[in-house]
Amino acid sequence: MKNYFSHDYYATLDPKIIALLGDYGAVGYGIYWRIVEMLHSENEHKLPLKEYIIRAIAKQMSTSVEQTSAFINDCINVYELFIEEDGNFYSKRVLENIEKMENIKEKRSNAGKISAEKRKNATCVEQSLTSVQQNSTSVQQNLTQSNKIKENKIKENKIKEIKDINKDCFVADKSAIKTKDLEFRKNEFKNNLEPFLEIYGKDLLNDFFRYWTEHNPDGKKMRFEMEKVFDISKRLKTWSNNENKFKRAGGISEREKRLEGVAQLKADAAAILNHLNVKLS
Repeated sequence: MKNYFSHDYYATLDPKIIALLGDYGAVGYGIYWRIVEMLHSENEHKLPLKEYIIRAIAKQMSTSVEQTSAFINDCINVYELFIEEDGNFYSKRVLENIEKMENIKEKRSNAGKISAEKRKNATCVEQSLTSVQQNSTSVQQNLTQSNKIKENKIKENKIKEIKDINKDCFVADKSAIKTKDLEFRKNEFKNNLEPFLEIYGKDLLNDFFRYWTEHNPDGKKMRFEMEKVFDISKRLKTWSNNENKFKRAGGISEREKRLEGVAQLKADAAAILNHLNVKLS
């Protein structure tokens, strides 16, 4: 990882640096910034006033040891750019630089931690909301399923009650055809449908009634009377299932067919009357 420190672009306006440039020129300016770099990289940000340090700097900057030694001495005692303490020297400016960088690093670290905590909290809230929604959906599904089970149970019990009432399936009474008139038998058939009203509804029962009470050509028997066996409960169940299948397939019920037929008849009658009115006028 590369490390950086700020190099003020107005450093040459500092009187201390101006004095340094006057005495040592560009070489002295280069030696100064090389020492500043070394101070930044040191753990304690100070260098010992030792012969090997002076020789190392002189070697790096391609200058003499004598000039480098004199330069460091002037930076401490004349220009006051470095401070000598306990056999070491350091730069107040470098220490301020380090403190500034540490503060920036700490602020960025804290900002990162706060941001991470916010993301974590947002994720936790989102997960909690998702969990609540899932639980709500699960509860709703359970309630819906429970309601369906209850409805089916009620329906099954109702059918069982009807079956108990009509244990003997409704069979066309051959003798009744001879002894009872057609309207009586039709009303009797209608009365046998009443217990099923709550299960199948009025419209379905009306369709069922009209279909099975249709007369034969001589008008003496109804359609259901021509069946060998006629169990109303089973016939209604089959009728309801077939109608539901037909609707799912995109068809229309018998009642809807009749309504369409009536509407068509009305339209035809209106057209005929309009035609007659036109001719009469």
